[in-house]
Amino acid sequence: MEARTKPQQAQKARAGRGRPRKGAEPGTDTLLESALQSFAENGFENTSLRNIATIADVDVALISYRHGSKFGLWTAVVSSVAEESLQNIDKFIADALKLPAEQRVDYVAEQLVEMIFSKPHFARLMIGEVAGSPDRERQTFIAEKLGKPIHTKLRHFLDDHKEEARLIDDDLAVFASISLLGLLSTTQDFLSEMVGIKHSDKELKSQMTRIVTGLLTR
Repeated sequence: MEARTKPQQAQKARAGRGRPRKGAEPGTDTLLESALQSFAENGFENTSLRNIATIADVDVALISYRHGSKFGLWTAVVSSVAEESLQNIDKFIADALKLPAEQRVDYVAEQLVEMIFSKPHFARLMIGEVAGSPDRERQTFIAEKLGKPIHTKLRHFLDDHKEEARLIDDDLAVFASISLLGLLSTTQDFLSEMVGIKHSDKELKSQMTRIVTGLLTR
C-alpha cells in the first residue's frame, strides 16, 4: 500500500507546479488587471512576473505560458485597454451624432472624462511610459496601438464640429485634453493638498468636462 501511495503523492505535488491544469486557470481579465496595477504602481522595470503572479494569485508559470515574457504581458495589457477604449469612443461619438449639433462636443467631452477617470491605473501607466521612460519600443507601441487611433477619431469628430475661428491648434487641443484628464485622474489627492481644491467625483468630472469642451471648441 505504501509503495502505491508515494507515486500518487509525487504526482499531486508535480501537478501543483508549473502551468495549472485546464479549467483551473484564472480569467484573462483578472490577470491583465493585476498586471496593470503592478505596472502602474511600480513601473515596467521594477515589476516582476512573480509580483504580478502574487497579486493575481496564480502560478508564475501561467504568465510565461500565456504571454511568453514580461514585455509580452505588458503589450497584452496595453492592447486590451486600447481595444476597449477605441470601442467606447466609437460608441459615444455615434451617440453624440444623434444629439442636436450644439450638444455634441459637450457630450463627447463628458464621455471622455468618464472613460479616462474610470481607469486611473492605466492613466498612471501611460504617464510613466510617455513622460518618464526612455524605452522607445514601449512608447512606440503605445502611440501606434492607442495614442494615434484615439487622436485620429477625436480629431475627425472635431473637424466636423468646430467653430470657424479657432484659437487653439486642433491637434494640440486633443492631445492636451487627453493628457490633462490622465494627469488629474491620478493626482486628485495631490491637487487637494497643493491648491486646496476639494470636489466630489461628480463635481470634479463636471468641471473637467467644461475644461475639455473649452479646449476642443475654442
